[in-house]
Amino acid sequence: MQYLLSEQEYGALKREKQIRTQQQNRELQEFCTLAAEHIPVTVSWRSGKPEPWGCILSRKDHSGYCDECPTQRVCPNENKEWSK
Repeated sequence: MQYLLSEQEYGALKREKQIRTQQQNRELQEFCTLAAEHIPVTVSWRSGKPEPWGCILSRKDHSGYCDECPTQRVCPNENKEWSK
């Protein structure tokens, strides 16, 4: 089946897709940041205990770079390459 859309209808569909994509990326970024802040992946040389890697987007003390982050492959952050 084929549909013919007017410019306005096509524009509305594109805007809706963009809004949904942005919302999904925001939610995914929140999950990735939470995972990076809570999944223990490194061992602190001070305490010898496992610690989370951290996220460059968080304001916490432990913020590691993206190249070692446990969520690196799924994270939607556009500036990951700059943190290496």
